[in-house]
Amino acid sequence: MTRRSATCRFEPLEPRRVLATLALNAGGGPQGAYQADDFFTGGGQFSTSDTINVAGAVDPAPAAVYQSERTGQSGSDFRYDFTGLTPGETYDLRLHFAEIFWSEAGKRSFDVLVNNTQVLNDYDVFVEAGGADLAVIEEFTTTADAGGAIRVDFLTEMNNAKVSGIELIGEFPPEPEKPTLLFVRGADRSGGFLEANNDSQRTEQLADLFNTSTSGGNHGWAELRQTLVSAGFAIEQITETAENGSGPSDGVHIDFEQLDLTEYDAIVFGSNNAVYDTAAIDAIEAYVRGGGSTLFISDANFGGDWADASDSDQQFLDRFGLIMHQDQGTYSLFRSQGDYAVPGHPILTGVDRFDGEGVTPIELGTPTAGVDVDLIVGAEGSTRLNQPPFGGNNQGPSRSSNPTIDGVLVAGTADAGKIAGHYDRNTFFNQNGAGTNINRFDNKQYALNLFGWLVGAFDPLPGDYDGNGAVEQADHAVWAAAYGTVGASPADGNGDGRVDAADYTVWRDNLGATAPAVDLSLPATVTATPAAAYGMEDAALQEDTAPPLALDEPISAGALDAALLLISEGLATGEVDAEPETELSAASNDQVPTEPSEGLGVGVRQEVAI
Repeated sequence: MTRRSATCRFEPLEPRRVLATLALNAGGGPQGAYQADDFFTGGGQFSTSDTINVAGAVDPAPAAVYQSERTGQSGSDFRYDFTGLTPGETYDLRLHFAEIFWSEAGKRSFDVLVNNTQVLNDYDVFVEAGGADLAVIEEFTTTADAGGAIRVDFLTEMNNAKVSGIELIGEFPPEPEKPTLLFVRGADRSGGFLEANNDSQRTEQLADLFNTSTSGGNHGWAELRQTLVSAGFAIEQITETAENGSGPSDGVHIDFEQLDLTEYDAIVFGSNNAVYDTAAIDAIEAYVRGGGSTLFISDANFGGDWADASDSDQQFLDRFGLIMHQDQGTYSLFRSQGDYAVPGHPILTGVDRFDGEGVTPIELGTPTAGVDVDLIVGAEGSTRLNQPPFGGNNQGPSRSSNPTIDGVLVAGTADAGKIAGHYDRNTFFNQNGAGTNINRFDNKQYALNLFGWLVGAFDPLPGDYDGNGAVEQADHAVWAAAYGTVGASPADGNGDGRVDAADYTVWRDNLGATAPAVDLSLPATVTATPAAAYGMEDAALQEDTAPPLALDEPISAGALDAALLLISEGLATGEVDAEPETELSAASNDQVPTEPSEGLGVGVRQEVAI
C-alpha cells in the first residue's frame, strides 16, 4: 500500500462587499442621499435658483441636485475618478443633467468617456432634455478596470461640458466606520475648575467642545473637536446636569449603565463633578475591561473647590489602582531635557514639548487585577495630594513629586481595554501664562497621537500581513507564500514562531477588517486644490473667460483652523450666510454670455452634542 502524505488547501475567501449606490451632487453640497461633490479633478461650479422640473426623468435625483453643476472653466475639461472598486465588477453609471444656463439649443456640446470609451458624443443637454431647467438622465453599464477604478471624463466641444449628479451602483467595500469619542462634561455651576460656581470663574471653552470662545486667552476644546473631526474621528458630548445651587451635591450624574457604551471607541472624563453611584461605576469598569478606552483629564478651580473634580474622577480610577491628585504647578516637559520616561511611546511621536498650567498629576498606585499602566512622562515640582471626603473642597497637603510614580501622562491596559491619564486640559492649544491669560500654543500632534492611541491607531491589525491597514486578499497571498516557514514572519499572525494553519485562521476571522480610519499626520501648510472639503459656497466666476481660482500662497494650518471655527460659530448663531456670494470679474474676450461657476468654499459640519 502506498502511503499518501496529507495535504491541506486553504482557499482565498471573497472579501466582504455591499451592494450600494454612491451618489454625488456635482458642484454642490449634500442633498438627501446625494453627498457633496467629491472625487473630481478640474472644472468649476455653478448653481441657479430656477425651479427644475424632474417629472420627465425616471428615478430622478432631488430637484436641488439639478440646480448645481460641475462645469468646465474657459472651455476646460474635467473628470471624476472612482477608486477602491472591485476589479472586473460591473457597475451601473447614471449621469444627471439639466440645462440651467443656456435657453436654446446648439449652445453647448460635449463628449463623455468612461474608462476611455466614448459614451456620449456632441451631447447637448437642452436638446436631450427638451428644454431648459428639465432633468434628463443617461444610464450606462461599465466595468471597473484591473486597478478597481472607473474614470469618467467630460470633454468640452462648445461652451463647457457639465454634469449635475452622478450615481454609481454596484458592489463596494464597506465604508470604514469612524472611531467615536464620547466626551463627558461637568455640569454648569457645579464646582470644578472649568464649570465653577460663578460665571466670572468659568472658562467653558476649555470644557465645552462646542464653545468657540477664546476669552481670557484660553483656546480650547472647540479647536480640539475640529482637529479630531478633521482627522476622521466622530465626536459626541454628554453633560452632567445640575440642580439649583452649586457644588457636586447638586450635580446629577450620568447613568452610564443605561447607555450602550459599546458604541464608543473611547470615553473622555475631564473635570467632572458629580457623585456617581455603583451602577454607573460598574458600567465604566466593564466597558474598559471589555475592550473600551478611557481618558481622564482632571482639573480643579483656581483657588477653590480643590477636591471636587479629582474626587469625581477618583470614583472610577479606584477600580484600576490610579490616584488623581489636585491642581498644583505650572511647567513644561521637554524631550531634549530627558523629561520623557518612555520617549519612544507612540503618543510622543513627533512631540518634543508640551505644557500645563494648574496641573493635576496622576499617581500610579497599586494596580488592580488585569491592569498594566506605564508612567510615560513623570511629574515635576510639587504634587498636592487629594484626600477624602468627597466634596469637602479641602486643599490637600503638598509633597515633592516622585517622577517614578507621579505622572504627567500615564497609559496602559486594563484587561482588553485601555486607560490613560493626562495632567491638564490646556495642553493641546495653550501654553503657560499668568493666571488664565494663557499664551496661544498649538500642539495638535500630541492631541492626535493621544486620541489615536486610545482608538487603536498604533495597534497591529490581526491578519494584516502586508501592513497596509486592511485585511484583504493580498494578505492571503503573503500567508500562502510564507506557509511552513519557521521564525519571524509578517504572516505569523498568532506569534508562535511559525506560519501555519492557525495563521490562516487569524486572517480568515479578520477578513475585511481595517485599521481605524484616522489621519494622524499634521501638514505644516494647506494649499487650495480641488477636493471634497470645497464645494458648497456660491460665487460668480466667469466660466468661459476667467482662469480657475487659485491661491499662490499657502494657507497656514493655524489660520485655516481659525477660519473654520469662525465659520462654524457663525453658522451656529446665524451670523454667517452658509452660501455667500462673491463676485470675481474678468475681462471677456469673446463677448458671449458666460456661465458663472461656484468658487472654492469650506463646508463646515456642526457636530451635535447629546
